[in-house]
Amino acid sequence: MYKKCLRWIDDNLDFFDPRINRKYAKDLLRIKSFTELLFLENMFFPESPFMPRIHRKIINMTKEILNSLSLNDFILHEHGFISALAVAQEFGKNNNIDLSHEKILLKEMIDNKFDLLTTRSAFRKIDVKYSLNKAGIYSNYNSFFDIAKNTVLGKDFNYMYTNEISTYSITHSIFYLTDMGRQNIEGFNKEKILNIIFNLIPVYELEQNLDILSELIISSYFLNISLNQIQQKMIRNAITFISSYQKEDGSLPAPGRIDGKYSCKEEKFFECYHTTMVALGAGFLYEKSDGNFN
Repeated sequence: MYKKCLRWIDDNLDFFDPRINRKYAKDLLRIKSFTELLFLENMFFPESPFMPRIHRKIINMTKEILNSLSLNDFILHEHGFISALAVAQEFGKNNNIDLSHEKILLKEMIDNKFDLLTTRSAFRKIDVKYSLNKAGIYSNYNSFFDIAKNTVLGKDFNYMYTNEISTYSITHSIFYLTDMGRQNIEGFNKEKILNIIFNLIPVYELEQNLDILSELIISSYFLNISLNQIQQKMIRNAITFISSYQKEDGSLPAPGRIDGKYSCKEEKFFECYHTTMVALGAGFLYEKSDGNFN
């Protein structure tokens, strides 16, 4: 699965360039797809989920894009997407791309409380705060712990009543509160969270939601807890399940589009790119651990 995802990303890398007008993608979606590509790179730094050749292509493409496209101007009209600037800053810092001028402008935006101009759920606040912190800029939101108390993870809830949004809240909160697996999650019972993850895995297999299923796999890895034999088998089965839906070209269908029928390559890209990238991340961790999340 992992290698086929890599091939699809490589074959479709030009579609991540937000400078090119697209029939099926307005400005916001083009910026979003580009930002998510950088986010995936940042997620596993100092490693890269991409082979060196593709990693170099992404770096070179990003340099060209950021030299000719002002993300700052775009964010002035799209306040809710300010984390895109922060993700780009982190990528630049990680890969020796000078974005010092853009950082000054971003800091000015935060000084003027641009991060507070959009109403966000608790886990989306953590998203923005985390991205800004990784860029070396401190947001106007409260501490991670204070925000986390209002996320799904921070409340006593019955996982049987979760929906897609609340499950995204769980996985994304784990991503940020563990710093993508780099640190221990503070103030939470990790064993309880792990139990929730493994109760949700079969739910999203039944719903054929490969996106959330991949995020649950990644989350189980980021908690840094040794899995028992049953949990290890569930991870292997989940990877096999995701692989069973992978198309010959390496793409994975988005939730609600399992049939995988699209009018053209461009439409298919913007429908499939997110699920394919998340599955790539899950596959990268699975292969890195030799199929044993311990």
